[in-house]
Amino acid sequence: AAKDGLGGGLTILSEAEIINSTFADNFSAGHSAAIFTGNQEQITVANTIFDNNTIGESFATLENTNRQLIDGGNNLQSPPIQTVNNLDDAKVTANITVADPKLEPLQEINGAFVRPLGAGSPAIDAGNNTDGPTTDQRGEQRALDGDGDGSLVTDIGAYEFVNNAEPSTVVTNTNDSG
Repeated sequence: AAKDGLGGGLTILSEAEIINSTFADNFSAGHSAAIFTGNQEQITVANTIFDNNTIGESFATLENTNRQLIDGGNNLQSPPIQTVNNLDDAKVTANITVADPKLEPLQEINGAFVRPLGAGSPAIDAGNNTDGPTTDQRGEQRALDGDGDGSLVTDIGAYEFVNNAEPSTVVTNTNDSG
């Protein structure tokens, strides 16, 4: 948390590409609770979640970033910007999907602190497999079939959802006991 400044999650002052990351529950006293950047750096985000990042300044603008970043595709933001008529506020990227990613509470799994995706998250199997990491933050394989449709698609964010649901079995009684 940036109690007296900007960039509660991350401050970037050079060119960067952020892939399969989760910025959640960060706080900044000023603005840019997730990412603060200079004005000239080329910052691209892809397959990344921005969720519940908050600021202390009273205008409730620029909660996630201080400017729009380059859209590498397949990003989620929640909640939506608070001031839709305020030209000083902006989505993280121009084409970001605004939806609740259904993150579970912070947990330590395999030595890594993660915010797992909950069942039914719009981030499950919604990423792009190209140029992404082959493992998630825990070191688990990417991509998996998180939604059970038979396709291996990476999830958005730092965590790859594991679908542990057992296939349902329908039993039909063929004995007619009268």
